[in-house]
Amino acid sequence: MIVLDASVLIALCDWNDVHHRRALAIFRDHRSEGMTMSALTVAESLVRPAREGTHHRVLELLGAMRVHVRPLTADDTVLLAKLRGRWGLRMPDAVVLHASLCTGAELATFDEALLATARSIGVQTVQVTSAEPATV
Repeated sequence: MIVLDASVLIALCDWNDVHHRRALAIFRDHRSEGMTMSALTVAESLVRPAREGTHHRVLELLGAMRVHVRPLTADDTVLLAKLRGRWGLRMPDAVVLHASLCTGAELATFDEALLATARSIGVQTVQVTSAEPATV
């Protein structure tokens, strides 16, 4: 299982994003492992598409890629608060880290600060082996 940060989905959907090819490689190399995103992370990924009226395409892509959307519940609140407070994270980053910790899944992100925090607390992170053009 792979937990996706918004940065990965945003890069996948934007051909001009500097990380687009790396995002393609993540989906290509890890699709058989299963992927998940929190509902908040999906919402964060949809800000620009919602503004442009293309959010339905992103949601269709998530469905086609069989990305599981994890709900946030009241049971998650204390650990989220602790993660945010202890590491000085923004709440969206705390949510992504929380998802990795709760599932034991690797984290895929292009956010260097989140990557460093995840590694410092022992969360496994996805390594992109090749950023060659790929078809998802």
